[in-house]
Amino acid sequence: MPVISGSSSAYRDDVERPPGGERGDALPAANVSSLASGIPRVSSVSRLRLCLLSPSFYGWGRYSGHGRVTRLLGRELARRGARVTAVVARRHGQREVEEVDGVRVLGYPADAPWRALELSRDCDADIYHSQDPSLSTVLAAIARPRRRHVVTLRDVPPLRELGRALRVLLPGHPRALLPMLREGNPLRWLAALPADALYCSSESLLALARTRLRRRDAGLLPTVVVVPRRVQKSRVPTVCFVGPWERHRRPERALALAARFPRVRVIAIGRSPDREHDLELRREFERHPNLQMLGPVNQFRSDALSQALSESWVLVSTAAGRGLPDAFAEGAAHGCAILADADPDGFASCFGHHAVHGDLAGGLEALLAGDAWRECGERAHAHALATFDAEVAVRRHVEIYDGLMA
Repeated sequence: MPVISGSSSAYRDDVERPPGGERGDALPAANVSSLASGIPRVSSVSRLRLCLLSPSFYGWGRYSGHGRVTRLLGRELARRGARVTAVVARRHGQREVEEVDGVRVLGYPADAPWRALELSRDCDADIYHSQDPSLSTVLAAIARPRRRHVVTLRDVPPLRELGRALRVLLPGHPRALLPMLREGNPLRWLAALPADALYCSSESLLALARTRLRRRDAGLLPTVVVVPRRVQKSRVPTVCFVGPWERHRRPERALALAARFPRVRVIAIGRSPDREHDLELRREFERHPNLQMLGPVNQFRSDALSQALSESWVLVSTAAGRGLPDAFAEGAAHGCAILADADPDGFASCFGHHAVHGDLAGGLEALLAGDAWRECGERAHAHALATFDAEVAVRRHVEIYDGLMA
């Protein structure tokens, strides 16, 4: 596991922050050069023809975790010489064929998912890797039955989460339920049954895959994250709330931290998929001077998200599910303590605070007391370097692909 060098604390208090910019504590640079120029090409990767199957590709429509990991994994493999194609549902403004970060993106109409069959056949890949099982997973297996098919299980919402969504959304906002039914439907797990290889993004999902799907051969596959070389923390207590502000996730609890802790700077990144709900939240909370409501941020075009996480002491999440939220991995990569309702694999408990009964305010108070967030953030950063860093996680993907092609 990488060692974080420096003084007894990875964050230094002796760095003055310029007025208006409030940066102070610095996390020393780490040797994580996956984004450096001149990335070596591994011979097995340069021969690889890979097709990534996903509900979306980050850059169009809703900024989802599936779309983010598809773009990041595809980019990193393309930089190493692989021929990467992504087959995704086409979003607003997306053309049928796009070229992004070295990845050829083929989009089928969202209302005609069967078109994925033809696209999967046309891309003629050696390996088809689904970022969560879906109808596209089944169609790819039909299109190219003699090729290798891999599935990564990323999340399945607990039944109580689906029930809460039904109660909140059905009365007046039924359309907002569609993404959950499409991407969170537990029945889609059946598409993973015939896969040549099955992997999970968390231990919690791995246990379910081995029991419910009876796939004893299922394994762990880490989420790909770019771990920054240097993280500089704000001298002012700062927390960052990242994620979709969906009604059933009750984002107002995180936004309300600004009123409860007036001396704490709160950065909120995201928006509600329901425009009316989004306006309600902004009208209610934007009056707090210590709250910054940035809206959605495209992390492939802007460093605003990385900057916010770099400055933040604590990452706040209201996500619920058995999979490890991408926000957890991103926050850990930036040395943030994790404050969350969900605790997959004990991640929040180990690297921050698990708000067992949804008490985010109590959890933040505990993390700020005695600077408990510092040690949590340091351990989270070390874990991210050893597990999620692009160089480590991509290497694991390549090992899997090599084994399937042997």
